[in-house]
Amino acid sequence: MFTSKPLSTTLSLSVLCAIAPLSAEPNLANPDLHPYAATSGGREGYALASQPVNKFRLYDFYQRQADYYMAHPDEMPEVLPAYPGLDGGNFGHWGKFNQNQYRDLRWNEGELGETFTHVFRAGDFSLLKPVLLQLGEQRELSAAFDPLTLRYRAIWKDGFVHFDGFRWGTSRNAALQGTSLFLEEKAPSPADSRYLGFRRYGKRVVFLYEKNGTTVGDEPWAVGNTFYRRIEITEADATVSIGLPKGENLTNRIVSQQGLSATLQDGGKLELVTAHAQASVIVGTTFGKSEPSDEAALEHFAQEREQTKRWTEILTTSGTKGEAPATSPYAVDTIGIPFDNPYRTVMQLTSIGFLPNGEALIATLPGDIWKVSGLDKNLEKVTWSRFATGFNQPIGIHIDDDGIFVLDRGQIYRLHDENQDGEVDFYENYANDFGGYQNSHSHTFGLHRTADGSFHFTQRESILRTGPDRKTVVQGSGVRNCMGIGGSDDYFWVAPQEGTWTPASSIIEVRDKEFYGLPSRTDATSKISPPLCYIPRGIENSTGGMVEITSDKWGPYQGAHLGLSYGSGLHYLILRDPTGSRPQGAVVPLEGEFLAGSMRGQFHPQDGQLYLVGLDGWGDYSTQDGCFHRVRYTGGESHKPNGFRVHRNGIRVDFPIALDPATASQPENFFAQGWNYEYAKRYGSPEFSAKVPDSLGHDPVAIRSVKLLDGGKSLFIEMPELLPVMQLHIRMHLATAAGKSFRTDLFPSPLFPSEPFEASGLAKVESPATPAVLRIARAKKQGNQSGKLVEGERKLVVNAIGGLVYERTVLEAKAGEPLALHLRNTDVMEHNLVIVKPGATKLVGEASFKMLNDPKAGEKHYVPDLPEVVAYVPIVDPGKQHVLHFRAPKEPGDYPYICTYPGHWQVMQGVLKVR
Repeated sequence: MFTSKPLSTTLSLSVLCAIAPLSAEPNLANPDLHPYAATSGGREGYALASQPVNKFRLYDFYQRQADYYMAHPDEMPEVLPAYPGLDGGNFGHWGKFNQNQYRDLRWNEGELGETFTHVFRAGDFSLLKPVLLQLGEQRELSAAFDPLTLRYRAIWKDGFVHFDGFRWGTSRNAALQGTSLFLEEKAPSPADSRYLGFRRYGKRVVFLYEKNGTTVGDEPWAVGNTFYRRIEITEADATVSIGLPKGENLTNRIVSQQGLSATLQDGGKLELVTAHAQASVIVGTTFGKSEPSDEAALEHFAQEREQTKRWTEILTTSGTKGEAPATSPYAVDTIGIPFDNPYRTVMQLTSIGFLPNGEALIATLPGDIWKVSGLDKNLEKVTWSRFATGFNQPIGIHIDDDGIFVLDRGQIYRLHDENQDGEVDFYENYANDFGGYQNSHSHTFGLHRTADGSFHFTQRESILRTGPDRKTVVQGSGVRNCMGIGGSDDYFWVAPQEGTWTPASSIIEVRDKEFYGLPSRTDATSKISPPLCYIPRGIENSTGGMVEITSDKWGPYQGAHLGLSYGSGLHYLILRDPTGSRPQGAVVPLEGEFLAGSMRGQFHPQDGQLYLVGLDGWGDYSTQDGCFHRVRYTGGESHKPNGFRVHRNGIRVDFPIALDPATASQPENFFAQGWNYEYAKRYGSPEFSAKVPDSLGHDPVAIRSVKLLDGGKSLFIEMPELLPVMQLHIRMHLATAAGKSFRTDLFPSPLFPSEPFEASGLAKVESPATPAVLRIARAKKQGNQSGKLVEGERKLVVNAIGGLVYERTVLEAKAGEPLALHLRNTDVMEHNLVIVKPGATKLVGEASFKMLNDPKAGEKHYVPDLPEVVAYVPIVDPGKQHVLHFRAPKEPGDYPYICTYPGHWQVMQGVLKVR
């Protein structure tokens, strides 16, 4: 029978905000001492374990740890060793195969089409939400239409856009490629105006917007060096003012007009007064001294617009049906993806939704939506066609009776295939009154709709809601890279990924105006609200999506949810206990693995099976650019828990099958351990003992008895010493009533227990309820200067800007020269600047990775204690700056400087040249 050893120290959770210094050797599992931490073990049942990316991967750590101490109770210490990290902790926080150094230029090879939405940069000039255009029969000119100002803010020739290779193109935006002809750096915000969207007619596009209640159609085109617009108004007696390009090297003129009076005014304004309900004007802007080709433009505009298909290729793939393992009735089928496609687009799949007829719509990170047919039983002929294009990193599709909705970084679209030819004709702006930002690699993640018609999504640290009135409000804050989105008709879930002030990946049931840990300027002093549950890092290091199990054809788990793991390419059940003072959750790992990080899933409206998509993008165990899988229920018994309840004296666990009474009633067949995380400025959190707060590790939790309930389909695990910890793990060795043995796990966050469970033979609960307290590190004030001021020092300024870049990558100094190095952080994430000895970049960078199991890593500013470190500017928060006073090295040479904030050093580099 398993019982915990008596602990010499038992502390209330209320002391967790005052943490004593940890020992020099943290209590982490070591494969030389703990067989369950060996990365060579635990690989049974993982078909992808032989892939190079998984060579050093540490599988099933918590399960193997529990099994070991169940088999060797005499070897169990008072505090069990904590999880050592991905790849056994041997290669730093992310493991050997972190993706942060990826530089992939393939996005530049893709055929983007005539319209493409992205953050756009031309030198210091940038636009947040423009629709970028390639205009003319030969794509003579490119332009940027700004939906926020309803103006064309940039026009250029000899190219379109270019993506930096860092993280494919997600982080440093679309840069102007070619020769700039016109940039409008500042533009007025139009009053009483609204952007409606745009229509596609083959290669032609018509923007629609309202000005003072009048609907305007605006079609751009190009012939040679002339930029043309046909402006249409379908209302008599309307007065409309249109902004035109202005500058020294361009000429505006009216080419033709019909049904209205058009006047060019100073300052680049076109004043229109309509006389009829069908009025139009064609204006031209010619650059330089070239002769305009008005005749060709008039011929173009005279042609009738037709909603013809732009993308006619039909691509075919097939699927491979998997086999269900002996431990599960669920098989993973793999559906082929057209990686080799005529558009040369990288197939990083982000989202999936189903049309009522069973066809899927699948989004890709580079900006496409594909329609996928043929998802039948055998998957022998699956066809793919481009359905829509030009989105800015879309991560969210929702389909219901109101239409097809897609979320990208700056807008919710409603898509319309008006002529039913399998391609979108009208890209309606459902809402764009949120966000739009040009810094970092953060995305806008969605898309969930509750029964009241509200859409829910996240952007940066904010949780947003767009109501049926199409107005967007902030409903919560303090979440980091919140890729996970889910919930039900009645509640909304988000799932942030570990990082600064985010101790572990978690699932949050959002309540209005709550704060969840990651501070901004407005909520830095707010009280941190707890999540539904945390997810141990060995189960999930980077959350994907969450989907409610609504299908009655997918086994016995209707009403529960599925969580998709982006980081590990796995999935798990999410169970919800609503009985405490606040709902709390638990995760149950499932069998099955995926070829890329799983992002979003949906149940098919006809076959009722789960279909999911994923991608390789940043920090994951992917083996391909993208994945498309079906998780298919093959029938038979499933042995995973389908419900739980937290009580002060233990946990009730429900099953979909009846259990063997003899096995289920023996405490030695169960193992429980608990631990806490810590909210701090550091990146993520180690696992801390709750009973010995100055130690890393897990606390064994004594199991006094187990009671079988409800005809053998539920059991109560009595744990009189159970504290409200942030993480609990229960390992169970059980058998079905028919005698089939199995093992399963439950990972709850029992912070808000209900009253004690009552049954004969249970110990009486004497102590009062212990209040749940999150472990939060004290924030320490940091000055804005370090080092010793030296008379005559010279000022050097380095700006940390969006996209993980030092704006200035070369500094020069004389040997021994006194310097004042100013690091200004204009980005949305933290940065530092560490100067190292020549040739030491990799040594110092990799050492910084390995600091993340050090609870003091944040206080050390992620700067390793190595002689190769010459000097450093500490971590600087967004919008702040710090001055380092120091002398340049006495020895001439090239001294690299890097940002050692987790994940940055491979790309965020410069050099101090000492002469």
